[in-house]
Amino acid sequence: MPKVPDLTVIPSEGWDHHLWFDETDLPWVSPSPNIPDLETAIIYPGMCLIEGTNISEGRGTPNPFKWIGAPWIDGQNLSQTLNKFNLPGVVFVPVSFTPVPIPGKSVNPKFENQECSGVEVRIIDRNEYRSVDTGVKTLFALFKIAPEKFEFQENHLNRLWGSNELYIALKNGTLPQSKIY
Repeated sequence: MPKVPDLTVIPSEGWDHHLWFDETDLPWVSPSPNIPDLETAIIYPGMCLIEGTNISEGRGTPNPFKWIGAPWIDGQNLSQTLNKFNLPGVVFVPVSFTPVPIPGKSVNPKFENQECSGVEVRIIDRNEYRSVDTGVKTLFALFKIAPEKFEFQENHLNRLWGSNELYIALKNGTLPQSKIY
């Protein structure tokens, strides 16, 4: 019979699971060098899917995961395409940026020292925002507007998603059937 650990549960005080972190009066501690603030942490679960492609996820800029793009993307077109989805709690604004190495954060960012055009993911209602749905629709839009240049890093994307379902759906020009997003 397995040994039962001696466990003591200490109830928390003053915690309400409906609170956003910035409503707790606790100091922010970055969980990762490229998640510098709460808004990035909210955006990250969906926008980390960009890491499984040849698109810059904004590493090497002041706004990783909030800014995405590539030298060959038309940011105005991408923002219009994404805004047509009417995703809850978010708007997409055209942006230009140039990724550079940032010690301790980004050694070799995608498109290093190249001007990229893309979008800023701007949360307008964090209670309505659906991060993973936003990330999936962003991949779908990128594939639709630039199929000749947009590339998946299949193994990386599959690891991020947990299966090959997203990759297969997007390659077929559709959205995945699962409703986890």
